[in-house]
Amino acid sequence: RSPHMLIRDPNELVTRFVALTQKLAISAADLKSIILDNASLIEFSTDSALQRIDTLKALFEVDTTTVMRLVHKRPSLANMTAATLKLHLSTIAERLEVHPDAVLHAALKSPDILTANPDTLASNIASLADKFQVDRATIWNLVIKTPNLASLKPESVYARLVENSQQLGVDVG
Repeated sequence: RSPHMLIRDPNELVTRFVALTQKLAISAADLKSIILDNASLIEFSTDSALQRIDTLKALFEVDTTTVMRLVHKRPSLANMTAATLKLHLSTIAERLEVHPDAVLHAALKSPDILTANPDTLASNIASLADKFQVDRATIWNLVIKTPNLASLKPESVYARLVENSQQLGVDVG
């Protein structure tokens, strides 16, 4: 629980909660679950919270339900301003040498990508490309299909592949 929530007027919190459920057209249970993961969403004024949700809707070009699913998976997305999101998105795309739309596509599956350190993502992809002796574009195509791959330690991914291939009797080189 956020300590700030304890000092707020309970009626104000209830009013914000009700306003958000109505304006976002989501259930009270869903909003409660999101707030329990990220209390700061209720700390924003209703207009500010809605503006942040609208920013995510515009950025991803999706509906409110999809945005709320993303925020539920990665609550810190709701804390990011439009400028911060766009800067982070362009930085990730630049470091990974991909189009920003490709990053958004991957983030729809795994929103952690948008909050991850761009240098770590780039390093992980480069390490995977080296370990598997393929180019970065090949690894990026795998990341689009399985976005959390970019967040895993390359050594662990490679070790797991070697272990699984040995169990199957396949040589990975």
